[in-house]
Amino acid sequence: MSALKDWVFVICCVSIIGAFAEMIVPGGKTERTVKFLISLFVLLGVLSPLKGLTHDFRFNGKIETNAAMNTDSAQDAAKSALEESIRAKLSDYIKNKTGQDVKVLKIYTLKDEQGNMNVIRVDVAGVIPKEVQALIYEQLGSNVKIIKG
Repeated sequence: MSALKDWVFVICCVSIIGAFAEMIVPGGKTERTVKFLISLFVLLGVLSPLKGLTHDFRFNGKIETNAAMNTDSAQDAAKSALEESIRAKLSDYIKNKTGQDVKVLKIYTLKDEQGNMNVIRVDVAGVIPKEVQALIYEQLGSNVKIIKG
């Protein structure tokens, strides 16, 4: 809810400052330029929440996110989506590298102090060969636990 308040506050401030600027500026080309700049700032204020939706994804066991989400449910949804994305990519990677169809059941992540999501556990179906285990460790790091179920 505070994110919504902040967003409305930014739009109001930009609009009020823009109104004062329009009253002060003389007419002609200067007025048109100022109106254009004010419109641009209002547009940036309206679109500012969208900057938090971008994220940088590197598939090396760490997921660095720039997403500024304030609610627990939104963070949980984002975490689940990232875990599912890694699960699907890891399954495809193993199949492409080895030709074996290893079913990755679930990926578990944990957020560290810097806000990075680290893969801590991989659940796979059945018995997996050492070659596949080595690929998982290569992609996600040696500190990952592989649980066979």
